[in-house]
Amino acid sequence: MGAPATRPYDGMEIMTIISSAAYDSAINAIRSRVDRPVRVGVILGSGLGRLANYVENPAHVLYNDIPGFPVPTVP
Repeated sequence: MGAPATRPYDGMEIMTIISSAAYDSAINAIRSRVDRPVRVGVILGSGLGRLANYVENPAHVLYNDIPGFPVPTVP
């Protein structure tokens, strides 16, 4: 297996490393909370919540409900 994938983001390199077990656990948690097939997921952090107003027929899953996701620090 090669090096983890990196991708540029605003002049920074972001490296994403996640085990397949952690990925499966997160996906299963999301699927158990959404009543339809998931085609696209958008994670909105602080300051981006208004973007959700433009999504048709959204499903909401809280960070706290997804295993392995960080605890939000912004109220």
